[in-house]
Amino acid sequence: MGFVDIRQSRCTEAVLDARHLPFTNEAFDIDLCNQVMEFIPNLLCVANEIYRMLKPRSIAIISNPAVFPPYGHAKWRIMPDGYKRLLARFSEYEVDSEINTVASFFSSNQPLFGYHSP
Repeated sequence: MGFVDIRQSRCTEAVLDARHLPFTNEAFDIDLCNQVMEFIPNLLCVANEIYRMLKPRSIAIISNPAVFPPYGHAKWRIMPDGYKRLLARFSEYEVDSEINTVASFFSSNQPLFGYHSP
């Protein structure tokens, strides 16, 4: 599967709702969710969908901005402690914040690596 979005564009291969994805259980080795979670009304539902689609011993990479306040249509700013609840089903996770630059003060991304294991 290539680029999935909520709106059609010239780069989009599929327009889908992240709460109900049409993929089988354990279909993917990796899931990349880049700058999406802050726009999702039901974060736990989407986190569970990511978990459902991942094969055992696979990885999810989730990135979101941590700058305040939320802008545009964004609903959330997810801090590291927030991921504890969202990723409770994952066997382990790691949060790696961009904190070593001046730019990070304004627009810190938090790449998150979640590991799915049985």
